[in-house]
Amino acid sequence: PRAKPPVTTLHAMRDKVAAPQCPCAELHKKWGIPLIDGHIFARHPQVLSHIFGKRSKILTQNAKNDIVPAWESVKRPVIQSLRNLFLKLLPEKTSDAAVKATYSAILKQVKQVWFEHRKKAPWILWEQAIRDFAAEHRDTWKFEISDKNAGQITAHCWVGAMKSMLDNLDDPEQFEVIEVLPTPREAQDRALSLLQDTAHRNGLKKHWAKGKRKGPPSTRFLSKIKYDELIGWRRPPSRFR
Repeated sequence: PRAKPPVTTLHAMRDKVAAPQCPCAELHKKWGIPLIDGHIFARHPQVLSHIFGKRSKILTQNAKNDIVPAWESVKRPVIQSLRNLFLKLLPEKTSDAAVKATYSAILKQVKQVWFEHRKKAPWILWEQAIRDFAAEHRDTWKFEISDKNAGQITAHCWVGAMKSMLDNLDDPEQFEVIEVLPTPREAQDRALSLLQDTAHRNGLKKHWAKGKRKGPPSTRFLSKIKYDELIGWRRPPSRFR
């Protein structure tokens, strides 16, 4: 599962970084694990073993391995598929008992196949084992794929990860903060609204995508002059300068 931050607002992130409660210092003292700006960023199997013990095998396997889904993850789509199939094929007068018996018989066969497959696979490939591991360390560690190796998983202290994000955010060479809103959804809606207003002021209203596909206009249909105007969109509106 994709790692979600233990805090989601900018103010909460700053508070957590200002008063860090992470195991990095203790692990550094115990195992000599090197620190980056006071926090751990690890991907070596031996280091991961020191941190997570035997369960570190979940992280040291190839991230591209096929995972054995939990039974509930198999059961839901099977039931939905059967429902769609039965609505088209079964006569309207088919009794509820007959339908229930058909469901039970098919699910029994599917579960038997799933169980045999799960029994042959190592426990590190079980979806439930991976979910339990991720949930246990959700507030402390961020697990993600290495940049240059899509098969390798890294463990990054959440406090260190948030500190890195905040350092980038506060760097004027990379970002310019024009407004801070309570939630990511409100910030996204506000940014989209500002971008759409800018498009309208620059005569690009007709190029704005409608319906389900919302977003900035496609540059394929713009003249050279209008395309050049897009370059200036990275500058915030005058009222935020």
